[in-house]
This record gives sequence, C-alpha cells and structure tokens, in this order.
Amino acid sequence: MRRNRLKEAAAASQVAVLVLAPFSSCPRVSFDNVRLGSAAVRRLTVQNPGGKRLQVALGGVDKAREAGFEVDHAVFSLGPRQEATIRIGWVPREGGNAAEKINVRCVSRTLWCVQRAY
Repeated sequence: MRRNRLKEAAAASQVAVLVLAPFSSCPRVSFDNVRLGSAAVRRLTVQNPGGKRLQVALGGVDKAREAGFEVDHAVFSLGPRQEATIRIGWVPREGGNAAEKINVRCVSRTLWCVQRAY
C-alpha cells in the first residue's frame, strides 16, 4: 500500500515537456493506476523557444472531457522564449484503460500532439 502511494506521488511530481519547435518529440502524459472515483493531476509544460509570440489552442479537449479529463487552460498565449505549465486532471468514470489524444495548435495549424496513455 505504501509503495503504491509513493509511486503515485512520484508520478504526480513529474512534468512532461512539449517544445514548440519542428521535429520535437510528442510527450506522453501518463496517469498509471488511478482508482475509480479518485482524482489525479499531471502537469505539462509547453515551451516556446522561438522569437515570436504564439497563440496556443488544445484540440480534442471536449472529447477528453467526456472520458473524465480536464485541462485548466485550453487556449493561451506564449511570448518568445516563454513557457507555461498546464494541469491535466482525470477522474475515471469506469474501470479499465482509457486513452485520449490532445492536439496542440498554433497559428491555425496543427504543429504538435500530446498523447495520453492511461
């Protein structure tokens, strides 16, 4: 029991990073084992390494909401060489595995994706 709590605490403290640059890898945000009726929160840091301001919008959020997922900011702006951390929460509504994909859009085109495995 104690090992599970320690493992959950370690997972919750990890932050996935998405760099908004060509050829950067798509991070996975994983919730591992979350008990039915429990809530878990993970963080995703989105970085803009470029020299221009970017408008960022997360696509697929409505579908993810149906599966019990929430994000605290679906649309935001990043200045040059700036980063923002968003929180992604999940409350499982039924037993078993769940997976959702969230697209990250900037300036009206899809640039990167974030895959979530649960």
